[in-house]
Amino acid sequence: MNSACLFDLPLSVQRIGHSCTIVGDIIVIIGGLRGRVRYYFSLDILPSAAHEPVKYLSNGSSLVYCDKRFIACGGLGNEYMNISTLGPDKYSGWLEIQPKYNRKPIERNKHSAWLFKNKFYVWGCFGKRLDSRNSLYCDSNVSSNVSYKDNRELVCFEDQVLAFNFENKIWEKVNTYGNIPCPRAGQAAVLVKNDLFMFGGRSKQRRMNDMHKLNMLTMRWSVLFNDSEKKSKPTGRSFHTLSYFQKSNFLFLYGGLSFEGIPLADEWILKLDSLDWFCISKNACRPRLWHVTLPTLDSMAITIGGVSNNAQNIGLSDYPYPIKEHRFGPSSLYRICFKIVYKGKSQWNLLPQSIKQELHNWFIFDQMSELRIIHGNENLQQIFK
Repeated sequence: MNSACLFDLPLSVQRIGHSCTIVGDIIVIIGGLRGRVRYYFSLDILPSAAHEPVKYLSNGSSLVYCDKRFIACGGLGNEYMNISTLGPDKYSGWLEIQPKYNRKPIERNKHSAWLFKNKFYVWGCFGKRLDSRNSLYCDSNVSSNVSYKDNRELVCFEDQVLAFNFENKIWEKVNTYGNIPCPRAGQAAVLVKNDLFMFGGRSKQRRMNDMHKLNMLTMRWSVLFNDSEKKSKPTGRSFHTLSYFQKSNFLFLYGGLSFEGIPLADEWILKLDSLDWFCISKNACRPRLWHVTLPTLDSMAITIGGVSNNAQNIGLSDYPYPIKEHRFGPSSLYRICFKIVYKGKSQWNLLPQSIKQELHNWFIFDQMSELRIIHGNENLQQIFK
């Protein structure tokens, strides 16, 4: 696809620093940045329509889904970290949750977020200090563990684990134990049952390739791989993604920005039963960073947005295909049928309106996508033989 074609596609999908989640076969996108335009908490559903936005900027925010509601938190542009929910009623709109005593953490972005047992957790970030006492909340009497600042005044990396308790509506600082990772931002993390797996991220001027696991039952950190280990594994990076495939029990790592500031295009698999890394490809596609990758139910990962150049210097030609599909198995029968029907597009006007609209939505989705077939890859066949 040449750059001129990009204007014919939904601009809302071409963004960086956004958050996504998947509900069934619906992709939900909030926030992000395209050029110098920041997106608000708009809710974009592919291949359907958009939802009414709310006022909070959300570049570098987080989004999770639980109990028929979306939970969005953090992001650049607020003095403190707000948390908002959107329920199943499409007319209700976003609702900001007011914590008890109005005590909120200071602004956080480029953090990791997950849900566990009715609590919303966040870890790591690139944010600002509130005052010389390193206050966690609006109330400066509550202290935090901000570890250090970078060379910009009042800015720091974080290593705190925070939790929002939905029952009493209070933000809590969670004590963790073991080999606690150093403060960082731009890491990738994913929850697998009772364990949070976290890889890489930036700490000051370093981009790391260590991997840690946090057991959510004991709140104890353990090191799976450190920076100095010589075994085969991904290079140090930030702005990458890490996704979990339950059926085959592996993690899929894609893209990012290297220690040298070079955009990456490599794809890796970590088998959780053996904790071995396998490189699937290094340059099979354009580099991509600050994107989101989601696993689907039919042996596929979908990457949304991102850029192929350093995020500090982006031009129109640096936006790759808005959507990238990494297919680890054959296409579903449903998708195959759609592709056959595409060939008869000139006769779609004979179909009922509801079917035409569904076909049109999927047709647009395919036009926006770059397909990367992995299931025929010799490396992958060797891994799972």
